[in-house]
Amino acid sequence: HMKDKVIQFTKHPLISLSFVIVIGSLFSSFFSFLFNLFMSRNLSVADYGTLTSLVSLITLAIMPASALMPTVVHFSATYFANNEQSKAYGLFFKVGKLSLAIGLILLLVFITCASQIAGFFRIPDSSLFVIPGLIVLFSYLNIMNSGLLQAKLAFGYITLAQLVGSLLKLIFGTVFVLLGFGVSGGMWAFFLAYFAPYLLTFIPLRFLFQKQNTKTNVSLKELLSYGMPSALTLFSLTSFI
Repeated sequence: HMKDKVIQFTKHPLISLSFVIVIGSLFSSFFSFLFNLFMSRNLSVADYGTLTSLVSLITLAIMPASALMPTVVHFSATYFANNEQSKAYGLFFKVGKLSLAIGLILLLVFITCASQIAGFFRIPDSSLFVIPGLIVLFSYLNIMNSGLLQAKLAFGYITLAQLVGSLLKLIFGTVFVLLGFGVSGGMWAFFLAYFAPYLLTFIPLRFLFQKQNTKTNVSLKELLSYGMPSALTLFSLTSFI
């Protein structure tokens, strides 16, 4: 009977999904470790410093996106629980448009202020900042997709997408650097690590785009009134980490 209880316990969604997330995170972290190890051994000290500076800049720029995620999850989960598919569809487009606007503005900032940012970080090639701008853009676009998947408790698929991204980063980063692309090769590998998972998230979300779905307007004011306090709190806390 103890064996049956253990089996029943391990089959509980909380336990099984947590196990999937932990295993996926371990492999993803391992691939990222191999990527950084390879870059540190195959790039010059100056180039590796440039790469880490660009990655740090990306992390800073996408912090607000991470802070907005709980708001998306909250509203999406409520709509799914109440079987309000049309509202989830409306939320997808409302937040998607907002994320696209913010992402494009940040991309424009990266492009137009590339020389100034490069001077501040002492990076000789200002053209490199286009790639971080694109990464930030797709990070903001992915807010809605990841939020919907979390609300649907599709943690296995989220973990798979992250794992694929980390593996692609390792493979293409290695290939691009060995081919002589240097820092730009490493950054394009980072781009694939964000872009590929974003595309993959549309597969389990294809139900939203079925013909019978009708879009219900969702109040942006309601989203902001709920999300801004939590987003500012989370952003303030993570900024000091």
